[in-house]
Amino acid sequence: MSKLRNIIPDQKTGSKTGARARVRCVNEHAAAQLYRLAAKRLLSVNNWGRISGTDEDSFLLTGNKGEPIDTATPELGQLIRIKLPAPGNGSGGGYDWVRIEAIEAEGNEHTPIESIAIRVRPVSAPVNKEPHTAHFYTTEATSTFCLLRRRKEVWAMEFGRNEVANTHVPLLTALRNLAIAIGAWMGFAHVRWKSLMKGLLRTG
Repeated sequence: MSKLRNIIPDQKTGSKTGARARVRCVNEHAAAQLYRLAAKRLLSVNNWGRISGTDEDSFLLTGNKGEPIDTATPELGQLIRIKLPAPGNGSGGGYDWVRIEAIEAEGNEHTPIESIAIRVRPVSAPVNKEPHTAHFYTTEATSTFCLLRRRKEVWAMEFGRNEVANTHVPLLTALRNLAIAIGAWMGFAHVRWKSLMKGLLRTG
C-alpha cells in the first residue's frame, strides 16, 4: 500500500474499524484527474459533512483556541471539531475534538503510484478547561484518512485503530461515550466513513 503503511498505527488495543471505496478509471490520465479532485476534497475538512451527505457543519477545522479556519491546506497541530448525531460531549463544549498529528504525501501525476493521508487523534477541547479527552474514544485511538492512486485505480480509505471507549470522564459523559463507541463497533462508524470515502471519489 505504498508509504501509507508508515502513517497507519499498529493495532495494539481495543477495536479497529474502517471503510473504503474504489473507482477504476478508463486510463491513468483519468485516474490522476480523479485523484487530484479527491485530494482537494480530502484537504477541505470543513466540507466533509457536505461531501459525505451529512450535516454541513459536522466538521470544522480550528486553531488551538477553537477559532474556525477556512483553508484548503490543513496543517499539523490544527484541530477538527466534530458534531455527531448524538448527545453533545460534556467534556468538549458539546463536540468531539481531534488533532491533526500527521500528513504525508508521495508521488505525482507522472508516477504510477501517488498517495496522501491525514491522521488524527482525540484531544481535550480548547473551549473547556477540563483536562478530559473530548472524544468518545481515548487518546490511544487514531483515524487515518487516505487516498491512493495506483495506475488506473483510485482508492479512498479510512483506518480506525486502537479504539477504546473513553470512560475516564464524568459519569454522564462516560455513558454517552460508551454508547457511541458500541454503536461505532456495531457498524455505524463504517457507514459514516463509507459515505465520506464514496463522496471523495464522486465523479458525477
